[in-house]
Amino acid sequence: MGEKPTLIDSSGEMAEEASHVSSFAPHSQDKPYEAYKPKPRVHHLKIRRPGQGKISPAYRDLLHVSSDDAGTCFELVFRYLMVRVRGKNLGEVIDAIENHGCDFILEFHASIWKRPETGKPVIEKVEILGKEQDEGKEAA
Repeated sequence: MGEKPTLIDSSGEMAEEASHVSSFAPHSQDKPYEAYKPKPRVHHLKIRRPGQGKISPAYRDLLHVSSDDAGTCFELVFRYLMVRVRGKNLGEVIDAIENHGCDFILEFHASIWKRPETGKPVIEKVEILGKEQDEGKEAA
């Protein structure tokens, strides 16, 4: 009962991640990095982490959003998982998510994109915590 959720991205296998990250490169080299995409009437929030795939939890399952005043981190609590996001200039991302108007969030990787201009949102780290990962480890 007192167990903490396990981080999905805690494998630490950087070499394996790097090979998967390169699969993002063909689409991304010509396009600037976008931390998020505002879009009205979205049903799912796509959470993209190069090298680790994507998950798309439903907005209807979003129970709570918490964030700091500086716009450097926020947490999303869904019925079945929690997402912790860290970065810079995240205020507009938080606002879009709170209004269910964010199509996706995307973790930044310097090996894929150039760093965005100062003042633009940058998602530096996405951690996904939840039951499903714990259940997957027990099955293995």
